[in-house]
Amino acid sequence: MQAARPLDAYLVKGTVSWNLWLVVPSILTSLPISGLAMVAVGHRDRRIRQAGAPLLLFSIGLLHFCGMAAMSLHYDPAATFPAYAVSPQAITPVVAGVSLGLIVLAIVGWRFDLAAKVRLRQDRRRLRELADVALEGLLICSNDEIVTANNSVERLSQYASGTLVGSSVSRLLPGLDVASLPEREERESELITAAGTTVPVRV
Repeated sequence: MQAARPLDAYLVKGTVSWNLWLVVPSILTSLPISGLAMVAVGHRDRRIRQAGAPLLLFSIGLLHFCGMAAMSLHYDPAATFPAYAVSPQAITPVVAGVSLGLIVLAIVGWRFDLAAKVRLRQDRRRLRELADVALEGLLICSNDEIVTANNSVERLSQYASGTLVGSSVSRLLPGLDVASLPEREERESELITAAGTTVPVRV
């Protein structure tokens, strides 16, 4: 007998029933978690972005295991399979092959991701070396986040080497709105040092 939707392709020798007290709460719980994961992935904060994958994994696992727990199979020896049904012996190699292919694709993607991260680190190191040659203070930012700061900025702000990376521009230059700064136009501002003192700068 054919199983109830949405598993129409799954045939069992019997009947399938679902416990709605597990199905409905799992759906109502997993959907907001999935939405939260999507929001986290697009967030500017790296730590929040890193929470996106675990949230999505938890949402999928919740649906999967609650769905397994909610399904009940009732054996019926009188039930017969239709002529078009595929035997487990025939479908098992197909499922195994597809699963193996997905694993291979995941490994290949992981290798590409590692290679891209290595190239990104190399590019950042070269960019840092070029920036350190400059006598003027140089900040490279992504929105309000400092991606790179050269030695001149670190000396001027009295921060240790590398500690400015990942911090916000507004923390260093609280009186300056970088997003509204016109291109090719300089502004007078004050830089807050690590000691809390202010240094007048031109940005």
